[in-house]
Amino acid sequence: MKFKTSTQILPFLLFFLLSLPAVSAVTDGDWEEVTKLVEAGKKQQAIAKLDALITDNPDNQKLKDQRARLAAPATEPQGGKGNLEAAMSDEDRLEFNTINRLVAKLRDRPDPAEQRQLQEQILERSLPMVTKYPKELKLWLLRANAALNLDKSREGWEAAVHLKDLGALSSNDEAISATMAELNLKKWIVDDYSIIRRSKELQANQEIDKVKQRWVGVWRGRVSKDYSFERPGIRPIQVSGSISRNYTLTVNQLTPDGIRIVEEVKGSEQAHDSKGFISGTKDTDVVTIPGSRTTEDSSTGFDGQTSRDRQTGETYKIKSVEFEKNGRLLVVQCDVRETDGSVANRGFRFYLGADAKSILACEAYVASQDYSAEEFARIQNQEKIEEPRGRRPRLRLFALDRE
Repeated sequence: MKFKTSTQILPFLLFFLLSLPAVSAVTDGDWEEVTKLVEAGKKQQAIAKLDALITDNPDNQKLKDQRARLAAPATEPQGGKGNLEAAMSDEDRLEFNTINRLVAKLRDRPDPAEQRQLQEQILERSLPMVTKYPKELKLWLLRANAALNLDKSREGWEAAVHLKDLGALSSNDEAISATMAELNLKKWIVDDYSIIRRSKELQANQEIDKVKQRWVGVWRGRVSKDYSFERPGIRPIQVSGSISRNYTLTVNQLTPDGIRIVEEVKGSEQAHDSKGFISGTKDTDVVTIPGSRTTEDSSTGFDGQTSRDRQTGETYKIKSVEFEKNGRLLVVQCDVRETDGSVANRGFRFYLGADAKSILACEAYVASQDYSAEEFARIQNQEKIEEPRGRRPRLRLFALDRE
């Protein structure tokens, strides 16, 4: 057909354009509307919205795929696998897949420390996702298992509440049923978290009481040393001797009246020069808490004459007995009255080993902290003898053993 004038062409073009199918772009707002409908549990309305979008966009395969996913028969509880995942944005789906990748890595990492780190990441990365998609059962399932492995009751309880609301209790899926059973064993499937908190506090107090009872008994430590040195002078003097230190902590009751500390240091020393014996000394220093310090000294001169002296020093009264670090740290506070009448406070600190067979004594400078088994053994093995030049050594005693 040939057109001779523009007046003949225009009607034909108009008819051609009107006969073309309508083109409608799918906007972000359309996807967001579908997602919100699914999150609200309005599955049929979401499908209807997709049907309308498919009518306007018959060649859009992504719309058809998502409609097929939503229309597929449900094989899981409400909010189960697939439905919300299909409605996620590309960025959220990437994060969802990243979380799944962390779960896959758990199977390949037998090291407990690495597994704990991965489970911490799962809890951290899944939190924004469950906030945005609170009806996604799989996310809550992942959080529940991570919380169980990390013994995080708050996160586990929150996951249990949502899983229960999503119908997990009636699920026939073995993995879901197993997780719900574990949550039930932990007693985390309750309506109010305060019930769990009170239970944990009671359990923690019972565990602390058990640890405290391990203190009851007699703990002893002993160290001794023979020594010798030369005292310089016009006529050098050879000094030789021995020293011993005994320390006893007795715990009959976990009260000020039920604790007793006794420290006894004994020494003997002789001095000789080139002509023979010059002098000899023997001394005993005993501190009894509650009680006082008592010292006894005897000395023998070159003429064979012996002199003795006995003195009573400061007195001790146990003021309080305190426990820290879940019962492993024992702090005994004492009032110390000096011979001049002044009163001071002195604290004795002991730390109970994991095996309850040894404790770190106060001289180990026990701090308010938990000691790992390795750190405990390191300090325990540090028991040394300090030997200053030209005088009697000082004995350090870092550990006491149960009698």
